Amino acid sequence: MILDDLDRYYRLKEAEPGSDIPRAGWSVASVSWEFRLDESGRLISVVSLGTEKNKARQMLVPEQESRSSGIQPYFLCDKAAYFLGLDEKRGSQMREASAELHRKVLCNVNDLAAAAVMKFFDSPFDLESLDQDISDSLARGGLIVFRFLPDMSLVHERKAVTEAWMIARQVNSDGATVQCAITGHEGIPAQKFPMTMGMPGANSSGASLISFNCNAFCSYGHNKDDQAKNASISQEAAFNVGTAIRYLNNSPEHHVDIGDARVVFWTGDDSDESIGLLSLFLDPDAQSREAGEDEKLLASLRQRLDAIRVGRDTVPVSRTSRYFVLGLSPNMARISVRFFQTGTLGSLEDHFAEFLRDIDVSDYKGDSLRPRTLRAYIYQTAAQGKADNVPNTLVCSSVEAMLRGTAFPQSLFEQLIMRMRTDKGFSGSGSKKYDAMYLRVPMLKACLLRKARQVGDVQVERSLTVSLNEKNLNMGYLLGRLFAILEKAQEEAVPGANSTIRDRYIGSASATPARVFPQLLKNGQHHLEKAEYGFLLDRKIQEVMALIDSKEGFPQTLSYDDQGQFFIGYYQQKQALYAKGSADDQEKENA
Repeated sequence: MILDDLDRYYRLKEAEPGSDIPRAGWSVASVSWEFRLDESGRLISVVSLGTEKNKARQMLVPEQESRSSGIQPYFLCDKAAYFLGLDEKRGSQMREASAELHRKVLCNVNDLAAAAVMKFFDSPFDLESLDQDISDSLARGGLIVFRFLPDMSLVHERKAVTEAWMIARQVNSDGATVQCAITGHEGIPAQKFPMTMGMPGANSSGASLISFNCNAFCSYGHNKDDQAKNASISQEAAFNVGTAIRYLNNSPEHHVDIGDARVVFWTGDDSDESIGLLSLFLDPDAQSREAGEDEKLLASLRQRLDAIRVGRDTVPVSRTSRYFVLGLSPNMARISVRFFQTGTLGSLEDHFAEFLRDIDVSDYKGDSLRPRTLRAYIYQTAAQGKADNVPNTLVCSSVEAMLRGTAFPQSLFEQLIMRMRTDKGFSGSGSKKYDAMYLRVPMLKACLLRKARQVGDVQVERSLTVSLNEKNLNMGYLLGRLFAILEKAQEEAVPGANSTIRDRYIGSASATPARVFPQLLKNGQHHLEKAEYGFLLDRKIQEVMALIDSKEGFPQTLSYDDQGQFFIGYYQQKQALYAKGSADDQEKENA
């Protein structure tokens, strides 16, 4: 199913006028150098294609199959080890292998540039003639292409050369065919699946979606050397699928990184509108970054998200168009499939709208907090908010939950609670430390809402509102509110204090309130006496205390769900205390 959808996507892109996806026999590579040859095949100059921002230039070159530790040259685009023999151990062997490949492809080509390349390989190259700095740079790697100086053309782009290359790659030594498992048609079997380069966490030489390196993984009667027979994929289909993955991986508009997973996505028509909508669902932060400080663009993005949240169509995209989201996890030379989700854009928009409603929490002005990408919320489970510290098990299950509209994993909720108790709601380190409540509370609310929806708990669903809900009688929520009021009293009594009760007690108060709150209330009385408007805060404390069962008192412990309610209550009460134009402000003016 996945391979079939990727093959179909490649055919869609290939049929587009002016498409930049490579055709059969070609691939996109990062090229660092040009070797400029004259008609005699003499190397006149070595030119770097790198810039201050990029060390290499993306270029369409003859297809480069994966290669392991053995000697396997590439046609007209390779490293200095193959073109010059610039390798201490196998330099001469590598250059001879490259020369043999070029002789085989170009021997019957009537073209001056092709002849120059042949002469370049036929003549021994004096490595000492190279400038030492250039030689050192070439030895560090980087792909090289040839440019023919008389007309300044790239050799691999000349018509006669491209025709020779296409003929050479169609040669099949044994004439064997296979019924392709993707297309169902007979075709030349693919010996190796194309490698994908540039994927974080993978080998620099690339990683493969399909591979066999042990007989235990192979089909009955075959071994790891029968890769084509094991996979039963034709050369054409393998190229299509491999090129599609490369294209999605290299296109910033078609992927997003979450933890160690690279999530690639595309739509049935791959139009700018549908891809833009899918990108917005998966990574709204990307469009915020593009808008930068442009207030109009930011306001437009905010309006668009608000419209989606309330169910208004915002873009001319058919709701029946299909989307495809593929989660990949690179591991050295292999790519693992973590999840694959497909459906209609209409259903996805509904699920995303539900996600926006679930995470909707207001600030002290009464405005909804800006929705963030799911990645930003997941990163809050990691120590110091670093991507490398994100638990791998959370990423894919959380993304799937958002795409399908199902409950978020319990482990995501518990990890957020643990981080709250450990770092008191602050993330980052040093000068980059920040209050992360505005990121964690929306996700805690979403987790609780979806869990309640799953089990049919209408009471919890109704009690978790966008802003402070004074009718929410959950014990954790009430204690969170009480803690926020006591913190406010301390801030007014001791302005500019180095640490507040949040820094010292919020973790234990949320887990074992009976051990902490009696002391907090005792200290709070001193703060209320010192605070200028302590009588207003004292009234609020009494209002909350009246809702707590006086017979049972403070509970010894709170469950994880109640701890989530604690932090939601704390945050919402704190925003309400700082809200402008409240009744308390009027009383202060009249006092």
